[in-house]
Amino acid sequence: MSRGVNLVILIGNLGADPIKRLMPNGDAATRMRIATGEKEYVEWHTIDLYGKLAEIAAQYLHKGSKVYVEGPVRYEKWKDKEGIERTLTKIAAKGIRMLDTKPKDTNVGSNNPKDINEEDDLPF
Repeated sequence: MSRGVNLVILIGNLGADPIKRLMPNGDAATRMRIATGEKEYVEWHTIDLYGKLAEIAAQYLHKGSKVYVEGPVRYEKWKDKEGIERTLTKIAAKGIRMLDTKPKDTNVGSNNPKDINEEDDLPF
């Protein structure tokens, strides 16, 4: 029996600065929201990044940054304080590519887009 494929590829712009937090084990986790689509129809996507990808996104991306994201779709379910079941659809990013020509910190990096994967040791 063959395994299925769960991979989403998105290119969009961040709607706000990424939010970084530390997990109980000390690893970084960053959540960001990106918009895709056209002027008349915009779709918002929640992106979660972990470890080195989380650190890189928090350091170099900002509101308005254009980014390529790839990873599987994940569904998070919980009950709110009123007991209503909620579901969040998100992308667990396994790779990102910064598409802006100028990084947030102009003293770091090059002006070329950079592929960044979970396995990379250094962002640049």
